[in-house]
Amino acid sequence: MNIGVARTKPGSHEGRAILPSQQARLDCRAGMATTTAGVANGFVQGNLVILPEKLACFMRSHPLIRIDLQERSSPEIPLAVLDGRADLGIVDIAHPLQGLQFRDLFCDQLVLIVPRTHRLAQVEQAALHELLDEDFICLMDGNAISSRLMAAAARIGQTIRIRMQMYSFDAVCRMVAGGLGLGVLPLQAVAPQLAHLPIVAVALSDPWTVRTHRLVTREGVKPPAAAHSLIEALLQLSPR
Repeated sequence: MNIGVARTKPGSHEGRAILPSQQARLDCRAGMATTTAGVANGFVQGNLVILPEKLACFMRSHPLIRIDLQERSSPEIPLAVLDGRADLGIVDIAHPLQGLQFRDLFCDQLVLIVPRTHRLAQVEQAALHELLDEDFICLMDGNAISSRLMAAAARIGQTIRIRMQMYSFDAVCRMVAGGLGLGVLPLQAVAPQLAHLPIVAVALSDPWTVRTHRLVTREGVKPPAAAHSLIEALLQLSPR
């Protein structure tokens, strides 16, 4: 889940950033409003979960900054930051790119999503090597979760049996609920679906299922004022 704040003309107060879609904590106490002005144009990839609430909090504290979001694929985000099309991003990538600074923000946990009637719905946890005979409902190519899943299978010399590819977490969950396959999604992002669809989340024992989302900026480049304010707010997400 990633968001990007776009680069604008020199001297402008506009900025563009890239943020994720998992649990966030922005300080929204009264009296925190600032006079910083500008536009933060965002690149978004994946499900936003509670991020809109956190961005609304930021905008209440910074009423002169507007945040505009656009969807982008996960691989594009660090490249956009690197070549100056974005001032910041939040990404889940295995190999950081040279020329960028990465700071840990928060973690989430990938889980196996299965139909409530599936044999695995009764187990406490499973490992990927036990699932390779199953059909999977995956997210579209280029998504960070799909890339992580495929790479994990490749490391043990196997491939994932993909039956369908969807654009959203909700679509994956609904296909799983229909008995069409299994899914791998962030536990924190699918609470509504788990509550209302006949599906179950099963823990995965593989280390790769713990994801660290990182704030990425260019080394040695000072962001515009609007983007800087957003960066400072997002850094509140990092462990204290």
